[in-house]
Amino acid sequence: MREAFLLWAYNLGLLSLSPLWLPYLFWRALFGNLKGGWRERLGFPPKGPRGRPRVLVHTASCGEVMAALPIIRELKAVLPEAWVGLSVQTSTGYEVAKKSRASVDALLRPPLDLLLPVWLYLARVRPKVVCLVETELWPNLVLMAGRLGARCLVASGRFAKTGRGALSRAVARIALSGVEKVLAQTERDAKVAESLGAEGRVEVVGNVKFDTALSPLSAEGREALRCDLGLEGGGPIVVAGSTHPGEEEVVAEAVARLKEEFSGLKAVVAPRRVERSAEVESIFRGRGLTVRRRTRLSVGGAGLSVDVIVPDTMGELARVYAVADVAFVGGSIAPVGGHSLIEPLAQGVPVLFGPNVWNFRDVAREIVLAGAGMMVRDAEELVEGLRRVLSDEALKRRMAKSALEIVRKNRGAAKRCAGEIAKWLREG
Repeated sequence: MREAFLLWAYNLGLLSLSPLWLPYLFWRALFGNLKGGWRERLGFPPKGPRGRPRVLVHTASCGEVMAALPIIRELKAVLPEAWVGLSVQTSTGYEVAKKSRASVDALLRPPLDLLLPVWLYLARVRPKVVCLVETELWPNLVLMAGRLGARCLVASGRFAKTGRGALSRAVARIALSGVEKVLAQTERDAKVAESLGAEGRVEVVGNVKFDTALSPLSAEGREALRCDLGLEGGGPIVVAGSTHPGEEEVVAEAVARLKEEFSGLKAVVAPRRVERSAEVESIFRGRGLTVRRRTRLSVGGAGLSVDVIVPDTMGELARVYAVADVAFVGGSIAPVGGHSLIEPLAQGVPVLFGPNVWNFRDVAREIVLAGAGMMVRDAEELVEGLRRVLSDEALKRRMAKSALEIVRKNRGAAKRCAGEIAKWLREG
């Protein structure tokens, strides 16, 4: 009775706010990252096969897709007969999933979180389990799945932002009322989930993104990648990953100043959105630095000496961190919440980041406590942090060792999430 009331309250709220969200939805469908897949979004995905235990794994974009993939791989390892549908909301996330879908039986778009599309969608897929990854709490999807006999869980749940704001808390509370189990990343996430009504249904399993991290490249692999990126010469290398507007200027100032102190210093600067590559290139040229985009390295003079490389293709950053002597992770000076601090750690690279890391708050704290990295607030602190690491080889080695140890001891969350899903599928 309570779930039915919450379901109708949520949908009445959606209806009353439709003059606000409908134009935004159409704009994103035409010009934004919701292009394509509208047959599925309106409730008509391919039908799920009969005779196999079926799970629908629901994600939003690249980050959640990367978190979902190791869970799916572990699930297939313990229950190979399981049928796995992976739903991805954004176009960028969908492209990432297409490149990595070896363990996925069907790559789908999710339904709009409206009653009719959700009902039609679930009636065709007929999952036994619906797995929501990280923060994707969609009330209609969760509550309708329960009414159609599916069991719902949140895998690698992250609730740092969910706890902010009355509206987000209300939506999360409605969705969590239909969730049978929350597998949270941290104790902090577990406490927020419990405050939103999930008491007695929460377990801390860790952050699945530690399981997505690439294994460290060998010395030979790193050297080959340096040559491939046009970074020959033996000087120190700084990699700034997933940067946002305002952060490139900070990095450009730091690189320009440190080039005077460290002979042969080069930088790789990867903006969060590759379509900003030309803009980023211009920022560094404005500081008197020679810049070349990744896709143009073989055009107009191989072996051309450059100060800065701008990767302008998707999916390279996790591997590119391996060439770094020290890394800066973006979205952290800009008020975005931070991007993956785990990727450079996995390559044994000391990592610097800004104060806005609420998406990785516990990882950031562990990095600082273990001595694997440090927080910097502006260009001056970034210069000082980079200088400190690059000028002290013994310190850099200690930080690298600590980085690898953090990753080693935090692996295993994907197996725990997959085990819970497999248990439910076997129970029928």
